[in-house]
Amino acid sequence: MKILIFGMGNIGKSTVGELLAKKIGYDFIDMDTKIKEKYGTMLGFQDEYNDQYERDELRAEMISSWIQENENVVIALSPIAYLDAYEDFFEDSDIICFDLTDRTENIFKRLVFTDDNDNLLHIPQSYLNKHKAYYMVRQFGAVDLVG
Repeated sequence: MKILIFGMGNIGKSTVGELLAKKIGYDFIDMDTKIKEKYGTMLGFQDEYNDQYERDELRAEMISSWIQENENVVIALSPIAYLDAYEDFFEDSDIICFDLTDRTENIFKRLVFTDDNDNLLHIPQSYLNKHKAYYMVRQFGAVDLVG
């Protein structure tokens, strides 16, 4: 069985995927980690494949190869834009796909920032609080939580 975890950034796909894989004895693959290993940074991947559809097609190819290589695997996926690149996975009876969600407020609490080399940046909580409305709307579309 293959399990694909979809979801927006900072939702917890890697954390949940890793815990689930450990609990049921499956292999775990974090797509972001694999991309960083191959391209140096997520930005390196985006620079080489600057078209979003092209990146989603390439991600689908990566997933296909991991599915073929692993009998039982949980894969945490990078956020995607074009679901049609993933249609085959949704129709395969040996693959379970689910979209991990959380309350916008909780996602905001986990928001992280990195530099061009994917090094974690410390952003003061006072800055985040001051610009909360911007991030809530821009990142999560949460107009109901602005204010």
